[in-house]
Amino acid sequence: MSYVQIQEPVEVLAHFSPQGIIRPLAFSWGKRLHKVLRTTYRWHAGRGRAALHYFAVVTKNEDAFQLCYRDDNSTWWLEKTWTPD
Repeated sequence: MSYVQIQEPVEVLAHFSPQGIIRPLAFSWGKRLHKVLRTTYRWHAGRGRAALHYFAVVTKNEDAFQLCYRDDNSTWWLEKTWTPD
């Protein structure tokens, strides 16, 4: 597999638990709603004053994506997608 950089803002439906756990449920991209089947990995990074929360997700169509949530301005980005070689 190889990845393709996307770097586009997206709308995400997510669950924010009282314990601070963020779980993406679905996102819209390319005029399509992508329902998240599972999150395979999550990690955090800082950029200036912003905390960045990254999520590697697999959709119900078995497509793989990387999403990023920036907490200083509550925005979501589609960072990349993975494609078969």
